Amino acid sequence: MEFVHVECSAGHRLKAGTHLRGRTLACPKCRADVVVPQPKDTLSDTGVMRILGDLATLAAPPAVEPPPQRPCPRCRLEVSVEVSVCNHCQCFIGVVPDYMKQIG
Repeated sequence: MEFVHVECSAGHRLKAGTHLRGRTLACPKCRADVVVPQPKDTLSDTGVMRILGDLATLAAPPAVEPPPQRPCPRCRLEVSVEVSVCNHCQCFIGVVPDYMKQIG
């Protein structure tokens, strides 16, 4: 016969048969009510995968476009139009005016 170990509210350890699961019993020492717990359901790998769902249902992150580039007047290295100083030669480039951004 298999047994389930439980504790009453006073801390007394009790041993109950598995056929008593789900029932409320009186502690033989202090007469406090003790509920014999139901068995816990085991979760299989398949059950976890059902909860998580398919990987294909996740949306791909949106593609991020790099900012447009322009050549540095001194070293001719491509730099972003958003910077005003070349990272390579430290030449002041200045920001591109809005009307120039619309043309190119």
